[in-house]
Amino acid sequence: MWSNRCIIFTLLSAFTQLDGTIAECDPDSRSPELTWESRLTVALNERCPSKKITPPNPRDTNDITVKFLLKNFFFNDREEVFTIYSWILLSWHDDRLAWKATDYGAITETIVHANSIWTPTLKLLNAKTEDSDDFIGIKCSVRSSGDVQCVPRVFHEVACISRLGNWPYDQQKCRLEFGSLGNNFGKFKDNVTFILPSRGMRLWEAEYGTGWMIVDFKQEINVSTSVQFYFELTVERQAEDIAAILLGPCIALTILTISSLFLDITDSLRVGIISLSIIGHFSLIQTLNSLIPQHSAESPTVLIYLRASLITTTTCLIVTVILSKLVKRQGPTHSWMSSINIYVSRSLMRHLVLWHSLGGDQILADEITRRHEDERSYFASICNSVGIVVSLVMYICSYILYIPRPLPSE
Repeated sequence: MWSNRCIIFTLLSAFTQLDGTIAECDPDSRSPELTWESRLTVALNERCPSKKITPPNPRDTNDITVKFLLKNFFFNDREEVFTIYSWILLSWHDDRLAWKATDYGAITETIVHANSIWTPTLKLLNAKTEDSDDFIGIKCSVRSSGDVQCVPRVFHEVACISRLGNWPYDQQKCRLEFGSLGNNFGKFKDNVTFILPSRGMRLWEAEYGTGWMIVDFKQEINVSTSVQFYFELTVERQAEDIAAILLGPCIALTILTISSLFLDITDSLRVGIISLSIIGHFSLIQTLNSLIPQHSAESPTVLIYLRASLITTTTCLIVTVILSKLVKRQGPTHSWMSSINIYVSRSLMRHLVLWHSLGGDQILADEITRRHEDERSYFASICNSVGIVVSLVMYICSYILYIPRPLPSE
């Protein structure tokens, strides 16, 4: 008897709970706001089925206001690919989506799926890869006046050819060209005109990217029949780390080569320092080859500086070996060599020679031998002094022409 009562009580409780759940699922039990929202959604979907594929004004131009909000960007200088991620605010008017707010519980704005209404076909015309549909999974805001606003989140990727002449202080200009595909729907054409504000892309602290910074922005509208507008972003490499690796060793190798020329020609230390400088040049060029992007057709001017410096240093080593052998040579000197020595010793050029002037004539055999040695040494000093002057001029000109410098900020 007691067990039967428990069973009956359990069944009654379960039935009561089920009845309450059914009541909650009753459409008539929903709030009035949700009911009006549902009715409005149904009305918009049933009204003018062609609104999904035909533009609001099939016989006239459809004006679309466009604003870009840049979230971040990335420039792959090795592959020469420029990528931006942005939110695009697209606004237009569609009378087919207007309604009277008083007919739908004073609702003045609703949210609809982008695939249930007509949307403009804004395309990146110079995309590196096939541009995807920007409105997949996007919801749009529709006002009772018929004003529509959609905000697709889009990645855009374009090819951007690098100019590396002033590397690592280089700037690259990357252009994104936009337009409409101008689709035909039966006898009507999807005529769309995109309207930009005075600044069609807002950066909002997004100009700082990985290793790059946007330093200039340019836009232009009505470029051609296909390109309705474009953005040109100028990005500058953040070169502090690379410059520390590059410019410091370049100057150090230059000083090392020049200072070796002030040592005595017969000193083995001079040959060692020049050889060390040559090894440093090869090592630095190898390091730069791993840092410099390889696809650019333009070579960085710093490589020209290093190559010129390497040629100069190698020439200094060859000249040092030749002059060292000349000084150590036995026997009388050539007459033309003596003539050059006398001419230089009697002119103002003698002040540039890192040696002393010739002594008087001697008659002793050992003194004559000594004189020949002095003449060869003096001639070698003249050649060495000329080499110092030529090397200094070459390095100064190369530094002015080829060493990269930061571009002045505008």
